[in-house]
Amino acid sequence: MNLGGKGRASIIATATSIAPDDLTQQLEQDKGWRTIKYPTVISWPIDWTEKGDKGLWGEYYRIFDGENADDKPHKESRAFYESHRAEMDDGAQLFQPNRYKPDEHASALQFFMD
Repeated sequence: MNLGGKGRASIIATATSIAPDDLTQQLEQDKGWRTIKYPTVISWPIDWTEKGDKGLWGEYYRIFDGENADDKPHKESRAFYESHRAEMDDGAQLFQPNRYKPDEHASALQFFMD
């Protein structure tokens, strides 16, 4: 990156890998960078891992995708999540459980699953 002149520079890059060979992947493979990864989702919800699109999360996504297709706000999918939240959240563990906007999502899990 040539940011440190002739000496060394300390740089912290917080990023999420989006695609193969994106910048985060390149930095991870570069021996000049020390990489520490923290997964957003430490453990996935049981409903999602055991039932996938046949469970509550699958129904949530059908509602969510319909709202996207019709360019509607996500009111119905959020209401569905809120009414089934205990079961949909069961087993999930997040690295940053407070990282979401309450006016847009009911929880960080809903935000990350979206």
